[in-house]
Order: sequence, then C-alpha cells, then structure tokens
Amino acid sequence: MFKKISKIVIVFAMSFAFCFSGFAGSGSKSEAAVGSSYSALRSYMVYGSYGSNGHLGTNYWSCAGWVSRVLYTAGIAGELGFVPDFSGYADAAASGLEAFMKDDSHFELVATFNNGCGSDAADRLLAQYDAGEVKAGDIIIYYGYSGRYDNTWGREHAAIILSDKYNGKTSNTSGYGEYRWGSSYIGHPTIAHSMNYSYGVEFYTPIDGHFFCGDATGYAVYRLTSGKVSEETLKSMLGETEKKSTGVSANTYKSVGTATIVKKTYNGMTGWYYVKNNKVVTSYSGFAKNSNGWWYVKNGKVDFNLNGIIKGKLGTAEGWWYVKGGKVQFVDTIAKNTYGWWKIKNGKVDFSFTGIAQNENGWWYCRNGKVDFKYNGLVKYRNNWWCVKYGKIYLKETVARNQYGWWYCRNGVVDYDFNGFAQNENGWWYVRNGKVDFGVNDTIYGRVNGSYGYYRVRNGKVSY
Repeated sequence: MFKKISKIVIVFAMSFAFCFSGFAGSGSKSEAAVGSSYSALRSYMVYGSYGSNGHLGTNYWSCAGWVSRVLYTAGIAGELGFVPDFSGYADAAASGLEAFMKDDSHFELVATFNNGCGSDAADRLLAQYDAGEVKAGDIIIYYGYSGRYDNTWGREHAAIILSDKYNGKTSNTSGYGEYRWGSSYIGHPTIAHSMNYSYGVEFYTPIDGHFFCGDATGYAVYRLTSGKVSEETLKSMLGETEKKSTGVSANTYKSVGTATIVKKTYNGMTGWYYVKNNKVVTSYSGFAKNSNGWWYVKNGKVDFNLNGIIKGKLGTAEGWWYVKGGKVQFVDTIAKNTYGWWKIKNGKVDFSFTGIAQNENGWWYCRNGKVDFKYNGLVKYRNNWWCVKYGKIYLKETVARNQYGWWYCRNGVVDYDFNGFAQNENGWWYVRNGKVDFGVNDTIYGRVNGSYGYYRVRNGKVSY
C-alpha cells in the first residue's frame, strides 16, 4: 500500500465538495481510447429477458449478464480493440462482473461510495455525475448494506450509465412500473440495464432510483480506459504513412519471353501450369505472369498453398515478394518468412524503410525493413514520439523513456499535456508536462491505483 499523508488534511480538502467516505475521482484524461465509453457501447444495449447465461446467452440475461453481453458483443465487433475474457468469472452476477473489472487492465475505478445510507449514496452519485467524474458509458455496480469495494459480498445490481435524462417512463417496452419512480426523478441521468424480469432492458430508469432502505446503499463506477485507437486517428497521427493505392500493380512488371500461366490437364492432373511454346516446363520454379497477375510456380505448376516472402524476379525486377495463395500481393503490410517479419511496400520488401508500419495485428517498428521485436522504448516518427514494446506500438497508458527522459504515453504517443501520477512496470511516477520530474521530493495530491490522496514522492517516484 502506498503511504497516504495526513488523512485529516485529505478530509478537510475534500469536504468542500463531497463527504469523504469511499471517494475516488476521475480526471478528464480518462476517456477510453475509442473516443468515449458511451459511443463504444451504446449501439449494443439491446433487449433481452431475465436469465443467467451471461455474455454467451442469446435471450436470457440477468443485470450483470446483460452488461457482460454488451461488453462482449462490442468487443467482438471491434469497438473496444479487445474481446473481454470472462473465463473464471461469474459474468451473470454483479459480484462476478465487478471482480472481472477489478482484474482487467482495460477498466479503472472512477467512483465509490461504501456502506452508507441510500439518500447519501444518491446525493453523492448525482454530484459526481454533474461534476463530470461519472459519465455516460461508465458501468455501475450497486452495493447493498455492508457491501464495500474491498469485500466480495452485497452486490445488488449492475447497469450502464446513459446520457439520456429520465422522462417519467422506465422502459422502451410496456408492462413494468411506468411511473414507479415518480416525477421527482424527471431530468435525472439514467441507466440502461435488465431488472431480472421478463420485460427486457429498461432504458429510462433514473440513476439514483435504486438507493433506498432495503436496497442499494453504495456503489462503484468503472470506466473503459484502454481500447482500440481508430485507424483514421492513427493514420492521421502517423502522417498517412500507409496508402492503399500507389499505382503499382501486376501490369507494372513485364514478362520476359513468351511463357505464361495456363489452365490445362497435364499427366492426368488439371491445374495452372507454366507453359512455353505450348509445352509445360516442369523444370521451372519461379515467378510467372498471366492476365490474372503474377504467380509462384514450383516445378512447372502454380503452388496455391504457398504463403510467405519469396525471392525472385518479376520480369527484370528482382526482390523479395509477398505471396499469398501462390499469388504476388501488391499491397502495403507487414509479412513474414523464415528470416523474420518485413515491411512490404507494393508487394516487395522495402529494406530502406525505418519507421512504423501496419498489418492486421497492429502497428510495428521496423528497422531497415525488418520488425525489431527486441526494441522497447520511444521511437520518433513523423511528428510524434511513439511508445514501442517488443517491436509493437503499445496502445495503453504507460511511462517510457528515450535519451531525453521518461515520458507519459497515452494511446501509444507521448502526451505533453499530462500532469499527475502515471504508472509503468517500475512503479508510480510524478509527471509534469508529460515528463517524469525526478527532481520532485514532496507530498503531492493526486490519483494512484484509482484512489485520490496525498502521496509521498521521492526523486519523482511514489515511495512505499
């Protein structure tokens, strides 16, 4: 546990805005990498019925099972950049869902209220929403009496916070307590959730409507903090380095001689063969062309099972060529052979390239055309410094170094506007204008491990 300095001072400082039980705030820099949690999840908040099948269920969802379903479907649709793995967690129970979010690095705790009374919890949550500390897209776990963040019991309910305001009706379907919460809640922020009844997800339940005697008396709010930076954003940040169309195609390279690829039957086997002077040339292995493109031929026949980077000539152009399904692919990507992973430009290995390039698995740092899987640190490319771990751009928050110091990175790139505490594998550091300030020896207020407080800093690092 980090040493917090003077709890009395903390309480005094925070009492101007809130009471002090169980508070954990959030700054404006906690938005999910996808833009916002709300935009990533909203279209997946679909209807269902009560049940306990969790994220793999199709028609039967409990409250937490429904939330898990939203996360899971958003993940497999590519909105989050990862697919939540609920293995080992009770994803249809509120306690299991919270245990998952506590352990998963894609979530952070942004607000708690423990074991109070219902009205106090409601007032606190509304104030935090109004202050922007709790936002649409955040996931809320409601605690019953004796439920706390630091224990494992008393979880009452799970929901996703919306930007909609309560309008007096609890659901987009009919038949469940349309005016149960009364007019006093009109205009309050709402939550989307399943109530464990057969009427589906109730989009217009007020966020504070569950706090009363015998029901929830506390809560924890979690936020998605790591996800997929959109391709458009990355390409913009990288200076549009990868272009789909470059004007180079199969027709750029001219065949030498009259040989071509022809479909025919040879020795009882029908296939595509290398033919010269109307004869199959079984002694030939290499590249050849027909009207459909350039193909790799092995012993006179196109090898449609071949995938990799192959050395050879396309006409008179010699190089290492990217082959998929036996055909040369005139694309920009990262591909592999037995010697490593390589930057492909227009279908050919570009040994002159040093920088960042993309394939379907992410963005990679290449040195002289080859991915450098041993590299860890910061790389200057175009207009930004990029955080690289084991050759790949690291799209999570961390602290990384170069020859100029240690720097805070968000979404893979150094963020010079950041001020506060940030973490890497070596601990928590005090960052000023994006850079770790190793000269700081002081007690500083900020957020560490999801909790606000005063922390002792020695040589820029939070001390134990």
